[in-house]
Amino acid sequence: MTDTPETDEKIERIDRTMDSEFSLRDFARKLERERDEANDRASVDWSDLIEKFNNERYKKEQAEAERDQLRKVADELVAKLKSRGESDWSSCAIAEYNQLPHVIEKNKSK
Repeated sequence: MTDTPETDEKIERIDRTMDSEFSLRDFARKLERERDEANDRASVDWSDLIEKFNNERYKKEQAEAERDQLRKVADELVAKLKSRGESDWSSCAIAEYNQLPHVIEKNKSK
């Protein structure tokens, strides 16, 4: 038995119908081997790829949530500044920022 079972199965019928210097048998075996090698290289562990994809998707979702939270904070700061009629936005914004709960908590741990 060779490593080209599909070719071996069909080759006798072809050999009887063709007479040629070209070796169809060798060519068919070569193609079958190349196909099998390509299939071996193409087979991957899908569970690893799925896990990597899910991790990347989670990171993306976390980054988007953080971005959305920062936008919300920025919008709230601007709204407060506008409602006060502040002209010095930068110092007022820093003062407002320092009053945010997560900043106060962060400053306590220093």
